[in-house]
Amino acid sequence: MEMESASQLSNAHVEQNVAGCLVNDRPGHIDLPHDSMLRVKVGNFLEISHPPSGREVYYFQVIKIVDDYPDGQTVVIVLKHGSLPGGSHSWWEGDFEVKLSDNPIHYLRIVRALQHSARLYKPSFGLLEYILGYPDDVIEPWHDFQPLEMPDTFQAPGISPPNASQLAVMQKVVQRPFSLIQGPPGTGKTATIANLAYFFHSQGRSVHLSAPSNVAVSNMCGRVHASGLDVLWMESDSREYVASPHKHLTIKEKMKNLDLTPRISLESARSGLYSLEHKRKRPSDLRRARREEILKEASIVGATLSSSAAMEREFDVLIIDEATQCTDPEVLVAMMHGHKTIIMVGDQMQLGPVVLNARCMAAGLNRSMFQRLVALRGDPLRLDIQYRMHPSMAAFPAKVFYQGTLENGVTAEQRTPAEVEFPWPDPKTPMMFWKNHGREKPDHRDTSYYNPSEASRVLQVLNRLLDRGVSPDEIGIISPYNGQCRHIRSLMMQPANYAKRQLYKRVEVASVDAFQGSERNYTILSSVRTDHPGFLADKRRLNVAITRARFGMVIIGNVELLRQIPVWRRLIEHYQEQGLLVEGKLDELRVVQREEAGPASGPDTLDDAGAPSSLGTTGTGAPEGAAVSPTDRD
Repeated sequence: MEMESASQLSNAHVEQNVAGCLVNDRPGHIDLPHDSMLRVKVGNFLEISHPPSGREVYYFQVIKIVDDYPDGQTVVIVLKHGSLPGGSHSWWEGDFEVKLSDNPIHYLRIVRALQHSARLYKPSFGLLEYILGYPDDVIEPWHDFQPLEMPDTFQAPGISPPNASQLAVMQKVVQRPFSLIQGPPGTGKTATIANLAYFFHSQGRSVHLSAPSNVAVSNMCGRVHASGLDVLWMESDSREYVASPHKHLTIKEKMKNLDLTPRISLESARSGLYSLEHKRKRPSDLRRARREEILKEASIVGATLSSSAAMEREFDVLIIDEATQCTDPEVLVAMMHGHKTIIMVGDQMQLGPVVLNARCMAAGLNRSMFQRLVALRGDPLRLDIQYRMHPSMAAFPAKVFYQGTLENGVTAEQRTPAEVEFPWPDPKTPMMFWKNHGREKPDHRDTSYYNPSEASRVLQVLNRLLDRGVSPDEIGIISPYNGQCRHIRSLMMQPANYAKRQLYKRVEVASVDAFQGSERNYTILSSVRTDHPGFLADKRRLNVAITRARFGMVIIGNVELLRQIPVWRRLIEHYQEQGLLVEGKLDELRVVQREEAGPASGPDTLDDAGAPSSLGTTGTGAPEGAAVSPTDRD
């Protein structure tokens, strides 16, 4: 059902009249405008048809994106499935219909794994009872689990030394068969995972690193490898063209270094002549056997949750990152390897798994296992020292989302670059809420919205930061609505902005959902809505949006509407109490004096299970900007 819904959502985003050239036996290309509804990345799969020639669909993969097309970008693609009519050298030019492919491999792999993996590798004793919420006194003890002692002096080479909070959490984790670690923004989740992996390895334990996305797996593998340990990344074949700084850790790269010819020749000499058919098969058989051998010999292996289905071996320890963004079936696939210790790392106060099907949502699949276990078994172990945000920016999320327990590991001076001048209302507090009265408009290409007035102000802030020497790579523009992201990108590419076009291309403009897990030195948040709050009421989405910046943050929005949402009202009051709610032109900002308080905002925190205490939803549903195509999850 979820696969069908993903396909239906993909079908809704069709780019028509796309110019390009398709080729059978070598790379072709298509040209997408900058305001295209399709936000493609290297590795994505595309379904392309040519209406003048019929309705047959061909499947291509993106291998490169070139931003030299005057009004957009050139997307270089290769044919992956099917064959264009006319022979191996045939090619088409003309107007195509293009859409992102839902790539069913991800879903099919999960289904097959759940059907067959249990026959080979069963979950650890007591695991199923534990995750189903059975009382502790009826759960069978975990088979062969042995607690470990982590010394107070533990420190892995090449990894940041654990702070007091991280060390306390890790010392408890190694004593338990199953642990939940909550990592608020900037608290060092990946460093903690790397330290744990190093410690378990030092105790002779094999470690399975997993996450829903390849990006997260790559980050974990890279951080662990920095300690000097050998790490194997079981990267999916579908990511052949996707660049990564840790590509050298992949199974494919390790296989490239193997010379199988001598082994074939030796066996041939011992066994006599082979048939031609056998000689053709032998290299592939040896590669397959060597691949399995490399996997079984590795003591630390990384793979996405769904790709874990292909690993036919057991591990001692499983560590899952981004655990609050996983659906239960994905997690269960990774757990089918006889682990004696399982550690899930996430943050139930941020966005959960993306589930598109209404029946799946009604069944609770939009609530992560992590979130449900918090509700069933109590508070997770929490990392409580953040190193990302300027302390003034961390104050609100710490109070509202983390019960006031989030401490600062950085000072205001460390997050205040002297060379960047910006008209902050308070120079010591690099943040502001800029009132805007421009109206929202519906984006008729889909169900999204945009706000031209807010978009104009976004560019004013962006230009000021760029003019003051801030690198475009360190600026993020965030909006809950894809329509606003497209409108902002369209403004950037207008002829009047030609001089800054190359700088603009390096600025990330994306939805809140797409920004989760990322950070920038400066962020600009456009809330868009003026008539109805929509899913702005989701408190976890607000938490993600306002915790991406390190040095400074500007929020632009309609105060009158946002005050109707309890958590936004509390945010506005927080800014106003500090003299950071402003209006007027950027060079003539006026502090908005305290206004009459509206109706009581009600509860302004999330409960420990991550369920909104008033407005909002327990699941992400089908948010704008969510990764509909599961290409990165294979």
